[in-house]
Amino acid sequence: MMMREHLEQNPEEAFSAEQAARELKLGYTWFRRKFKEYTGVSPIQYFIQLKMAKAKELLASSELSVAETGYSLGFDSLSQFSTFFKKYEGFSPSQFRAFARAYPANRENLLSEDLSEV
Repeated sequence: MMMREHLEQNPEEAFSAEQAARELKLGYTWFRRKFKEYTGVSPIQYFIQLKMAKAKELLASSELSVAETGYSLGFDSLSQFSTFFKKYEGFSPSQFRAFARAYPANRENLLSEDLSEV
């Protein structure tokens, strides 16, 4: 899917659903409705989910600092990244990294959407 490819290739750039609709020569309202029918979420929610999945992957498996991880995903500051991550994941990036490193056998569960099963 175009959004996934865009994020994977350019994780630091923002994605505009309006721009995607224009590039596909579709009306934004129709594009948004059909996108939600197909994925179950709005384009921006989908983008956020992809960005958080990439953040969790980097935090669990890379040697980048938490700040470097945030910057690599297009956040302007460590504070912005931490606030965003905590809002969507329920705990800070540092807490996530510590847990991921303490329990490497649970990596697949950590990287999934629902962490309540971990």
